[in-house]
Amino acid sequence: MSDDIFIKEWLADSRIVCFRFKTTGTEATDRWIADLVALMSQWDKEKSFLLLVDLTQAKNNLSPEAMQRSIEISNRYADIPGKVAFLIDPNATTYNVDAMVKHVLANTRTLQTFTREPDALEWLLKG
Repeated sequence: MSDDIFIKEWLADSRIVCFRFKTTGTEATDRWIADLVALMSQWDKEKSFLLLVDLTQAKNNLSPEAMQRSIEISNRYADIPGKVAFLIDPNATTYNVDAMVKHVLANTRTLQTFTREPDALEWLLKG
């Protein structure tokens, strides 16, 4: 996977999957959705799916395509418990991330935005 699009890594002893976006265009969205589908289609439904989406390098930009496809994936795998933390840059606009968290995905996942990664990790790991 090209490091100029995003980096996928496992955090907290592989309990949290993290995607660190550098861009959120079509190619990034396609790769991200493919990774999410691969992960979620084989996920043990007895375990919570904990996801950290780091948008700080992408200036909190989440394309309309990424938002739409996120809704589709979230609905498709609504039976998998879990939480999503969005890590955002406090110095950039957060309009589209806020809208996604408050209105779009709120019915299928517990979501929250953070400006500090340690806070996001702590929240994700809380039972």
